[in-house]
Amino acid sequence: MAKTIKKSNKEELDEFGLNLKQREFCKHYLNGCNAGQAIKKAGYNYSDNAAYVHGSKLLRNAKIEKYLDYLLSLRKDEAKITHERITEEFAKIAFSDITELFEVIEESLDKTSVKTNKEGKVKSFELKSLKDFPKNLRFAIKSIEPTRYGVKITLYDKIGALEALGKHTGYFAADNEQKKPEGVQIYLPDNGRNQDQAGELAPES
Repeated sequence: MAKTIKKSNKEELDEFGLNLKQREFCKHYLNGCNAGQAIKKAGYNYSDNAAYVHGSKLLRNAKIEKYLDYLLSLRKDEAKITHERITEEFAKIAFSDITELFEVIEESLDKTSVKTNKEGKVKSFELKSLKDFPKNLRFAIKSIEPTRYGVKITLYDKIGALEALGKHTGYFAADNEQKKPEGVQIYLPDNGRNQDQAGELAPES
């Protein structure tokens, strides 16, 4: 917990050198407020325009930046956010296979009018019970909704997850570096513009 240092009878500063309003500003800013909103919620008495200006100024303050980094590190620890965990969660969505939610049902049929396989059976698909869903695939499910025709299952965006995974792991950056084209040089006639005083063409640089 941050230590409190008495500066005067009116104001107390913590170990970061911030007063109560400044600390409250940081907390509201991290909770989704913009600079102006955070200023007002922290207790500062400013008009809308002045609040935004003062909030922007605070965000450039080195002590404020240090305290924001401190609060973010606490939140990461509490949420157990790590590079490995983020990669794992993206991978669950990126490599999810919706067919794993279904099981194949084969039924024997006597009717010759129905197309069957060599064993005289027709294949159909049936949605598995929720408890039988693969654990990794459950994390890729965005929503499950009942409809008049059955159940509608929506997965998170695979393409978006693949792109996020590539960026997070640096795969795209490394791939782009490998594919970076060599420099191309194009020489155009100078029509005598680069002739030196002797009347000869200047050497190429």
